[in-house]
This record gives sequence, C-alpha cells and structure tokens, in this order.
Amino acid sequence: GGQNSTSGSGARLYLSGCENDPISRGTLIQGESTDTSNGHALVFKVSSASSSPSERLRINSSGFIGVGQSSPSAQLDVVGQGSAANPTLELNSSTSDAFNHSINAFNSNLTAGEYQLIVVGKEGSSKNSGYIGYEWNGAGSDSNLLTFGHWAADNLMNLTPTGFLGIGTDSPDGLLTIKGNSDATSTPSIRLLDG
Repeated sequence: GGQNSTSGSGARLYLSGCENDPISRGTLIQGESTDTSNGHALVFKVSSASSSPSERLRINSSGFIGVGQSSPSAQLDVVGQGSAANPTLELNSSTSDAFNHSINAFNSNLTAGEYQLIVVGKEGSSKNSGYIGYEWNGAGSDSNLLTFGHWAADNLMNLTPTGFLGIGTDSPDGLLTIKGNSDATSTPSIRLLDG
C-alpha cells in the first residue's frame, strides 16, 4: 500500500504453500496499511492442516508486537489459552544454578518512593487485581521494600531488606509488626480460630 492507501491493503510474500494451492495454504508475511494516514503493520500468517493462513504475529506502526493479538496495546502483547497444558507464556531456563533468574524486571529510572510492580488479576481496576512490587527509596537502603498490595490498596504487607515484616505498616520495627484497626473489638489485629 502506498501513500493514502486503503486500510487493509498491502503486499504479501509467500514463503511456502501447497503445490496445487500456493495462495490459500502456507506461510506468508504481509505488509498491511492500517489507515489512510500511512500507518502500516507487518503481519505474519501461518496455516494449520487444511486451513487458510491465520495471523499469528503482528508488529504495528507504533512498534508494538502482538502474538495472538491483532491490536497490541503494549511493547509485547501476548494472548493465549492460559491453560495448564497451553500456558500463555512459558519460560524454561536451560541451566541451573544456586539462584536461577527466570525474569529480571528492573527500572533504572526509579526515584525515591517509586515502585516497580508485577500485577496479576482480572483487570486493572480497584480490587480486581493485586501486585507484588518493589518500593525503592535509596541505593542500598534498609528502607527499600518488597511490598504486596491490591489495585487501589497499597503496601498491605511489606518486607524490609533486614527481614522485618510489616502488616498494615510500611515501617516495621521488629521481625513482625502488625498495625491493626484502633477498634480492636470489631476488627482485632490478630484473630486465632480453632479447627
């Protein structure tokens, strides 16, 4: 598709195909115009047995990559089944050591009081997801925190580099510090139940 081309138009490069049907079967790379303002995407399609090629990967005009996702909204946007047999994402290290790093999620731009988070849940809204994160407050500082929270409910449980654990406080001053509701009769800080 050239300048002001129609959305959806573009050239195709066929890499394989059936001898008798090279167009509707096989593997192809397609340059696709996504709008009339020179926005383009690069699309990769493959076919399973007796099927027409289906989109499997896309790089859009913003450089976002979608795997199983035709409208990626992040640098890498992966959509999959998410079952035990077919997880959406699987990482398998090829070697083993004392401490095996499957993921390093760093942010060298953090300033004091900022967080780096891994969010899990249903969606990004209040009480519909939670996170494990790291609050950075200074280089090598004992005030840095490994923290657990919910979306819109931050710092519910916090672990310091010295091994102090705080529940309801981000400033634990002992191995376990619990800060509860001032109304201990309705919401006790600690509740022990039998059986």
